[in-house]
Amino acid sequence: MKKSLYASVLMLSTALVGSPASATTVQTLGVQNFFTDGAKISTGEFLGQVAPKIVGDTQPSNSVAPFNQFIGSDSASNFSTSWTFSYGALADVTAGSLQLGIYDHDSAAPGSQIASFSLNGIDLTTELNGLFEANGGSANSLYNIYTLTLPTSTLTQLASGTATFNLTLQGLGLSVLGRTNTNGAGLDFSRLTVTTVPLPASGSLLLFGLTGLLAARRKNRA
Repeated sequence: MKKSLYASVLMLSTALVGSPASATTVQTLGVQNFFTDGAKISTGEFLGQVAPKIVGDTQPSNSVAPFNQFIGSDSASNFSTSWTFSYGALADVTAGSLQLGIYDHDSAAPGSQIASFSLNGIDLTTELNGLFEANGGSANSLYNIYTLTLPTSTLTQLASGTATFNLTLQGLGLSVLGRTNTNGAGLDFSRLTVTTVPLPASGSLLLFGLTGLLAARRKNRA
């Protein structure tokens, strides 16, 4: 009986630790266009006058602010906005990523085009700027999709169930007339993915019970 009990605890521990179940929470804000990363499009296309949308979402008005709209301008003011994902508190968050579709953000211009970027107050400017500077944002590829792997410093905030992102751009910008001092852009969509690896409640209780039984048997033998 003792060997059988020890074997049960060992097998259960291996199963729970070696192959935990994972779950993924995905939430999208904005109506994602069919534009591909690096596509050269016009402002009219971005605003949905001629651009096709995902089936079932045929009008830009179906999306929520600040998505599917142009914010700021290359002649007057910088792009600056925020958006919030609300999905309920989560336990055992192990990873997160953010996907962003953005138009005319001019990251190919000299310098950094991101003034600030944060998640619930955690500064992620360097991380997103690295993606912006590595690809896209030029006059020949005005629309880009970026995927940012969120650092471990954000996991506690992701577990809270509410994630607010703040993004502000800055010049220099790019226009048909050359470089500009301000930088407007169009925000298409944003998608947050949060991964959890919970220990199944039934498995946790069973493992606790078997471990307690083993401890009791050792105490009795002593």
